[in-house]
Amino acid sequence: MQTAVKYGCVGFAVAAGILLLVALFKNGKPLRTLFWSGIAGVVSLLAVFFIGRYTSQTVAINGYSLAVSFFGGVPGVIALVTFGTILGI
Repeated sequence: MQTAVKYGCVGFAVAAGILLLVALFKNGKPLRTLFWSGIAGVVSLLAVFFIGRYTSQTVAINGYSLAVSFFGGVPGVIALVTFGTILGI
């Protein structure tokens, strides 16, 4: 069971990465798009972290959450908050 979950998570991450690359290269400037999307994601992660003191819904700032927020942008931060709420992480 644990192996299936691990492979499922890896497969989901690979599929999300492929979709991210397709979306980036559809635009004429993929590096600039990735940079500004990443900055928006990190800023929204910091906003969730600071506002979480008042709403009791926080996301820990570590390497994984920074990577998800940078490469996923604002939807990545929304996913982190959603998974934290659903799974109680």
